[in-house]
Order: sequence, then structure tokens, then C-alpha cells
Amino acid sequence: MKTKMLPAGILTRTSGFTLVMVLAMVVVVGIVASTAITTNSFKVKRDREEELLFRGTEIKNAIRSYYLAGKSDKVFPRSFEQLVDDTRYPHKRHLRKEYLDPITNTDFQIIPSMDGGFSGVHSSSNEIPLKQANFPVELIKLEGATQYSDWQFEYIPPKKTSKPEIKSEQNSSTLKINPSE
Repeated sequence: MKTKMLPAGILTRTSGFTLVMVLAMVVVVGIVASTAITTNSFKVKRDREEELLFRGTEIKNAIRSYYLAGKSDKVFPRSFEQLVDDTRYPHKRHLRKEYLDPITNTDFQIIPSMDGGFSGVHSSSNEIPLKQANFPVELIKLEGATQYSDWQFEYIPPKKTSKPEIKSEQNSSTLKINPSE
């Protein structure tokens, strides 16, 4: 059926079909575009999560390295600058550079230590993480976190174990171990 123009510019019945098809195409293109945007936003969020895991782990490892580098005085760093340039030793770097929190693009929040320094960092974001499980063994405590600020990257030094005292008696050839004395 052909479209005919009537006098005064009025279209015939077939022109309505074309209009419906154009509207249907606009709706389909809109749905595809919104799906692509949603998929892309999940990818961006997942990438930022991976970067948070990387940076947090790097900072935690740098804090451990700084703490263990102290020969007689085991102390935590007071600032990120001390991780980047440890002035206790010439040319000692524990962290390549100061990192920002990739979720908020601001400074990490610090976890204070008992000696006045800091023992770890965490994000200040209250967003819900996409990743909830399948963390590496060293990050297993992050499983089930309800927000990024619960993802804490903290170095906790091993507790010092007290060794039992070994006493010997003058008249005996055997040693007695008595931890209660």
C-alpha cells in the first residue's frame, strides 16, 4: 500500500505504521544504551575495588616492613612520608608512593596504633562492596563486609611469647622447666 499525500498535507494510514516503528526503535536503542551504561558502571566499580585491595595491601605490607626494619625499636610509622622515605636508614623505602583511596579519591583513613603511629588504613566510603567472598587468605577478614570502610588493611605484629625459664639444680644433672616460678 502506498502512502499518498492528501490535499492540505494529511498523510494516509500507512504513515502511522512508520511512526510506530520509529518509536519502537528509539525505545530499543534506549534500553540497549541504559544496559551498556549499567554494565560499564559495574565494571568501573569492580576496577576501583580491585585497586582498593591492591593499594590497601601495599600499605599494609609497607607498614609491616617499616615496623620490622626497626632493629631495637619496633615502632609504627607516624606518617605516609615515613613509609615513602624512612629516615632511620639511608635510601630505605617501604612504599613506592603515597596512595589515595580509589573509592573516594581522598586520603585513606588511618587506624591508630598504641605507640602514636598508625598500624593500618581503611576507606571512608559507606558504599556497599560488590565483592563479598573469595578473598585471598591474607584478606579473609574482609568477607561479608557491609561497606568499604569495613575493609581494614592493618598490620598486627605477632604477640611476643614468653619462654619458660630453665632452672638447674646444683646437685642434679637434669634441667627442670618451671614456667610458674
